Amino acid sequence: MLYFLLFCTLASLFYLIITIGATFVWLSAKESSSTRLIAPGISVVVIARDEADNIEKCLRHIAQNDYPIGRYEIILVDDHSSDQTVKIARSLEIKNLHIIELADLDNPPINDFFKKAGQRHGVNSAKYEWILQTDADCFCSPLWLQAMAQNCERKDLITGPIFIDGTAGTLSRWQTYENIGIMASTFAGIKLRTWYSANAGNMMFKKDLYLQYANEIVHQSASGDDIFLINWARGWNKEIGFAKSPSAIVTTGAENTVRGFYQQRLRWATKTKGYSYSGLKWLMSGLFIFHIIVIITGLSALFISDAYLISFVILWLAKWIGDTCLLRLVAPFYGIKYPILLSPVFSILHLSYVVFFGFCGILMRNYTWKGRRVH
Repeated sequence: MLYFLLFCTLASLFYLIITIGATFVWLSAKESSSTRLIAPGISVVVIARDEADNIEKCLRHIAQNDYPIGRYEIILVDDHSSDQTVKIARSLEIKNLHIIELADLDNPPINDFFKKAGQRHGVNSAKYEWILQTDADCFCSPLWLQAMAQNCERKDLITGPIFIDGTAGTLSRWQTYENIGIMASTFAGIKLRTWYSANAGNMMFKKDLYLQYANEIVHQSASGDDIFLINWARGWNKEIGFAKSPSAIVTTGAENTVRGFYQQRLRWATKTKGYSYSGLKWLMSGLFIFHIIVIITGLSALFISDAYLISFVILWLAKWIGDTCLLRLVAPFYGIKYPILLSPVFSILHLSYVVFFGFCGILMRNYTWKGRRVH
């Protein structure tokens, strides 16, 4: 039992090093800024499928950016929408908006499907050097283009912060804070050059870089090209950055139903099978194993022997302290506070979530997303 206690203590230290370390890296880094007027040509690529409820707000937010009108364009790629997405977009009469409908294209190449098809066709149609990608359910600030552009000096790829605006109950609020943790760990990994992650809802990269990547790499996953692209870029020693600026934040809504949440996270989990990047894979594996240890130790203390209780308390305190410190100190960047009183609830949700979807990612291959069955 002494050896098991020592093992649990080491596991707890691992978790605290990751969470407290990510917090320290976040707080010690200054927010991105530049005194130079930088206005590179930017092609904003928006990929949409059945986004009639969001597309007008998304495109208007982009079009209202404080950026030279002659230095950017908006490319909307419609992925076989069955609603009024395209009709609404055309009615906005945004001068620099170009619309591509994948349904009009004949004989798409093998492996050119779902969101990656939208990404490929959008990038190929871009006229500017830089591609700034977002999703049709995302909304940006009037300084978004400027904030992302200020980070492109001596960089090949920049990822930016995502804020999930969850206001419809415990599940959506938990998604808000969980994503803040993801953003902090993403920033820390890039800053320390140890692991690399990104979100296609807010990612900027050179067109030539993407074309080289698309020419060399073929992934069977229907999504995940954000993760694959950033890690491929790092493998070729490309310079990668994170736009740590409130103006660079892109906001999206939370999944408000259990079914919607399940399908979204199952989609995220299944693409981890395609990861071959040591830093990211070791991080995710380590965190997954830690959370399994917490649950197994807790169940052992409850059903087998009280001797496991001390080990469980050590593990649980490491989990709660690490999560709370990170979220409490990083949340103000997004203009919110992390509720201490609800933190035990959120930690329990996160504990269950990591283990459940970790096993889903290992065991499951199929999911349904926006009316499609993905295999």
